[in-house]
Amino acid sequence: MGLIALVLLVSFVAQVRGPKVADWSLFSFYDPGTTLKGDMLLAKGYVPTVDFGYTHGLVSLLVGRAGFAVLGRTPRAYFLLTLGLEMVMAWPLARLLIALRLGRGGILIFLISLPIAIMPVYLTLTHPLEALLLLLALADHAEGRRSRALAILTLCIFVKPSMAYVYGLVLVGLIVLSEIQNSEFRIQNWGERIWGIGKQLLPAAAVMTVCFAGLSVWYGTGPVIHTMLPITGAKTYASTGFGFLQPSGRSFWIQPEILKYVRTSLGVWLMIVAVSIPAMIWAAWQIVLGPKHSAQGVGNSSPLSMRVELLFVFCALHLAFLFGFYGWPGSWTYYSYLPMLTLALLVSMVPLRRWAWAILVLLLLAAHVELAGTVMSDWTKKQETPAGLWVENEMLAEWDMVKATVAGKQALVMTNGWPADLPANMEMPDAWFPEPGIPTAREIARIQKQIERADCVVLWQHYHTEKVDTWDLPEYAALRPGFKIGFKGKYFTIMERGAAATTTDMQP
Repeated sequence: MGLIALVLLVSFVAQVRGPKVADWSLFSFYDPGTTLKGDMLLAKGYVPTVDFGYTHGLVSLLVGRAGFAVLGRTPRAYFLLTLGLEMVMAWPLARLLIALRLGRGGILIFLISLPIAIMPVYLTLTHPLEALLLLLALADHAEGRRSRALAILTLCIFVKPSMAYVYGLVLVGLIVLSEIQNSEFRIQNWGERIWGIGKQLLPAAAVMTVCFAGLSVWYGTGPVIHTMLPITGAKTYASTGFGFLQPSGRSFWIQPEILKYVRTSLGVWLMIVAVSIPAMIWAAWQIVLGPKHSAQGVGNSSPLSMRVELLFVFCALHLAFLFGFYGWPGSWTYYSYLPMLTLALLVSMVPLRRWAWAILVLLLLAAHVELAGTVMSDWTKKQETPAGLWVENEMLAEWDMVKATVAGKQALVMTNGWPADLPANMEMPDAWFPEPGIPTAREIARIQKQIERADCVVLWQHYHTEKVDTWDLPEYAALRPGFKIGFKGKYFTIMERGAAATTTDMQP
């Protein structure tokens, strides 16, 4: 456990200036800033899913509310919270490695892949919370405690309503199958068998009742029900074209440069994905064969049967993610611990020759080459902002110029993130994530009022390139003609209020 925590800490410190951790543009214009914005909106008395759109579970908001109350609503507090959650992940990971009896080889493989398996910082508090709960459930499952694992997954539904449902369904199926295989399932003992299954579901039912009732008291029943179902997220994915097989996803796994598959984690990751399908089919067949593969309780489960069962779970969950709710190109990082655990488990189950071991270790080491180069570059090229974020000089200089240009004017920065330390004349949208498909009608109305009173609107140009531009939403069509381009740089565009604006002017 200590070794895993140490590797995670080193990964965080090494990448702290990089694009995946304390990067100024990432925090200012993308998902990490939404954690602070969510807390800000709650502090104003806004209700999630009513006053602002929200795609995750309500428990994440509660954790952020408590954390920021203690540490302050700052980027540094966010990093402390996420790092703390990841340090705790070392415990279920260590339990998993021990319960699955990976041996020295499997543990070595997983330790080498750990910077890929667990991100140095996740994009929101939701993702490390979900990962922690899923890993806790996997550890309990591996130790034969299916009932407790299901209860943890029930709590996870209130953090992020996606993978917890998939794993929960798989786990219920395994519980039912195990109960059938461990007894003579005759008509006269159906009641006994059903009660045996029901007893294992009771802890999950209790967690569901307590969480639903408690969150309903805090936020209201409507928001709880709404955030228990991935409705808003599904709408957003549909409107933005997200998906593993969609152009957005293909831009990640189809690369024009062959070496990209070697010097990044992409090649190893795709190799595991390819192996996962036959591995899952084989494991499923072994589980269905009969009682010898049952994993009902610690005392009745053999090491082989439990390893086979977890192999099936690792593969099934990751394939469900890929073909069910894969999002933007970088979303492979959300569940990257699943394929890395799959690899570690497979190498402990399948005898490998020394040359095969050597090739696998070399491939895993090579997967860190580009990351190492990025880390070295970021440590030399970036400077720290007062908020504890890191940014390249060119980008910071243009941002300072933007602030100087709009000084003395009311400016609205159309961002999905949290630009820290904004001057008094600049404000963010009074919204959580004003990307197509997410904002509620009340959010849109608030942003419209902000645009109406703004002298300038500052745009982050990468939104337009990524086709998720918050400024080009149809809801603001009647307001855009009142602005014209006043400045267009490499990173930012300033739209100034002016009656002479044209449609062409409006396109940054």
